[in-house]
Amino acid sequence: MSQTFNVYCDESCHLENDHQPTMILGAVWCPLEKEARSFNLYPGN
Repeated sequence: MSQTFNVYCDESCHLENDHQPTMILGAVWCPLEKEARSFNLYPGN
């Protein structure tokens, strides 16, 4: 049996002329059946 996951990615703001040599990437994964519950953890979402 397979399980479906949603993956949410984000990166730091890296601009060509910002004089920063690094860029940060991040990701969070969530099983599809728990997605709705996860997004209701914080008021206003």
